[in-house]
Amino acid sequence: STFRPSSDINRRLDNVLLLVGTSMNSGKTTTAAKLSKSLLAQGLRVAACKVTGSVSHRDLNELRSTGAVDVRDFSDYGYPSTYKCDQHELHGLFEAILSDAARANPDVVVMEIADGVLQRETQMLLTSDVVRPRVRGVVLAAGCAPSALFGVSAVHALGHHVAAVSGCITNSPLFMREFATMSDIPVG
Repeated sequence: STFRPSSDINRRLDNVLLLVGTSMNSGKTTTAAKLSKSLLAQGLRVAACKVTGSVSHRDLNELRSTGAVDVRDFSDYGYPSTYKCDQHELHGLFEAILSDAARANPDVVVMEIADGVLQRETQMLLTSDVVRPRVRGVVLAAGCAPSALFGVSAVHALGHHVAAVSGCITNSPLFMREFATMSDIPVG
């Protein structure tokens, strides 16, 4: 389906699409980049960012290569890593990234959360009443069908809508078929 931005410019910061993975190396950054390019091709202004993780110039460069109107990550705010950040720090990063991205007037913000759905910092953000109202949907990156099914269940249990599944699972037509037999969530 086509993403439709809010018509109210003041609500644009509520147009966050979260990229969450089942684990490290599940394809989150690549999926974020491809999603950003797809939204840009639809004529939308896209801000792409990464709110948690450890510094990776490759990740940031991959997001920059999309042509997004604004690209940033946690390291822009002095964090070489968000490991062991407390909830207050994570909320501050989330709000600062969105506030600064707003200057570029994006229609949508594609925001990656590093690591997997079971990670401490990921859990803090997904369960946060600061984050939840700003999120329009979640794209889950998964390595295989079973991890995708688990990830979808975990993200739904945290009160979020999973709009699509992607990531390394798309490297295997078998994994995609297996997932599709168990879920009506688009995979690709």
